[in-house]
Amino acid sequence: MTQDSSKPSQPDQAPDAPQAAAAQNATGEKFRRGRGRGGGGRQMLKNLTTNFLAITVQMLLGMVLTRFLIRTLGPAEYGVVPLSFQLMTFLTLVTSSVNASVGRFLTIEMTRNDLQAARGTFNSSFWGLLLVFTVLIPVAVGFAWLSPSILKFAPGSEAASQRVLLATMFSFFTVTASSNIMITAFARNRLDLQNYVRIAWHITRVSAPLALVGWFGWGLDGVSVGIVLGAVVHLIFSIRTWRRLNPELKLTPKLFSKKRFMELTDMSVWLMMDKIGRVLQFNASILVVNIILGAAAAGKYGAIMIFGRSLIMYNRSMRLVATPVVYAMYGRGEFDQMKKFLISFVRFEGIMLALPLAGLIVMAEPLLTVWLGAEYADLAPVVVWMMVGLIVTMPNVPVRIIFAATKNVREPGILSMATGIVNILVSIYMVHPTWGLDMGLVAMPLSALFTTQLKNWLFPPLYAAHVMKYKWHTFFVPFIRIAISYAFILGLAWGLRWLFQPDSWLDLIFAGLIAMVIYLPVGFFVLMTKEDRDHIKMVRKRRGRRGQAAAGEDPVDPATQVDTSMD
Repeated sequence: MTQDSSKPSQPDQAPDAPQAAAAQNATGEKFRRGRGRGGGGRQMLKNLTTNFLAITVQMLLGMVLTRFLIRTLGPAEYGVVPLSFQLMTFLTLVTSSVNASVGRFLTIEMTRNDLQAARGTFNSSFWGLLLVFTVLIPVAVGFAWLSPSILKFAPGSEAASQRVLLATMFSFFTVTASSNIMITAFARNRLDLQNYVRIAWHITRVSAPLALVGWFGWGLDGVSVGIVLGAVVHLIFSIRTWRRLNPELKLTPKLFSKKRFMELTDMSVWLMMDKIGRVLQFNASILVVNIILGAAAAGKYGAIMIFGRSLIMYNRSMRLVATPVVYAMYGRGEFDQMKKFLISFVRFEGIMLALPLAGLIVMAEPLLTVWLGAEYADLAPVVVWMMVGLIVTMPNVPVRIIFAATKNVREPGILSMATGIVNILVSIYMVHPTWGLDMGLVAMPLSALFTTQLKNWLFPPLYAAHVMKYKWHTFFVPFIRIAISYAFILGLAWGLRWLFQPDSWLDLIFAGLIAMVIYLPVGFFVLMTKEDRDHIKMVRKRRGRRGQAAAGEDPVDPATQVDTSMD
């Protein structure tokens, strides 16, 4: 309900003032209820399920497209495709932290039924981003124009590669604008709608190149068209989602406030530094490979990056489930309960992620042979070391929630960016064939392991314990059972590889299903404690109370229930 609707009628009001006030009351009531507002454990389950579905669809479609393009175009010409996607990740750094803060503030304002403030935040973020685009667009176009003198492309494909980069830039600006519009779905706890949009986006940008390259022989231009069409589909469905959930939040340029936009970016500076560090750890590696080793090496390395990228997204999905629970506990001052919950969740993540990580370590060579061909089996050590690095760093991701909850984001941001820069310098030295160690592609995951990922294993649990005044070893305790889980699944996977000698998709899928059937009950009922299982079940109940609060009750400050670190 807006302020005006709550004021008493004045004597000099026009005769239709009561009707206007009633209309405002109706608008405020509609805003309070929301359209399609998500709440409760059922919505949480739907959010999580559709998120995993979207990631799985993206991974499977990506594997299909990668195999098709490598076999059709060759690794050198294909190399610009993963390279362009990573360049889009760099551009996203400018806006993703702003969008994270917008989601936080917009959720607070929606929960408090403050329509006027929500409209101000919504418009300030959208029009502010468009102003930022006026600076970024010339930079992006200039980079695409100069790219042949900076990057290495397959001979004869320079112009087509530039068009792929331009299409990627268009996709970035379009998807960023539409994601900003669709932030209302996050604020309404309707992440399932966001995920449906993502699925449509991925299907379009993969199916179009498959058709245009396979049937019409368009080459890289077919990929460019697919990228553009995918962005347009994302925009269309985002607008439909926004109008469905919050038609009251209209785009009005006069509601843009420079002051409000700067407030939205206040904490985001440190979050952006943290994201830059993580991008320099993982995404920037393909740039190093392209510039130093060439287009063909970049194509090969870009192909196997899909494994690490998909597992990181699965890891993020798990963390997003835990985030509102941790925020609510912190807001209520339940620090001891929060500590126990995070220990359980770190253990849960480590044990559950052991299956795909250990499976890829053991099955890397046969998987690459079946997927891309025997000539790519020599990439197995690169996949193995990439997975080892993720084993070290991913279980600690939930602990990072404490940084945003307590607004202690400056030190993690500075350290993340510093170690990311060190990682790039070390990787250049390790991979350079002339004055470096000439270690080949395996240098990339090894460099990340010894720099940023070692930091990611040690710093988050130590700093989180320091911030909350826990004992220094508090968040290292879960790694005892996590280590046991990896020993178990590695032994099981090696046994299955010896037994099946997989050389087909059927063998790999069958071995994976057997490993899953054996490991999941052991992981859940043996390796996890009863307290761990109770905490995982508690997530649904607490998310249910969050849904009731969002619907009108007022238990806790909503600021403690929103994820502000949506990396």
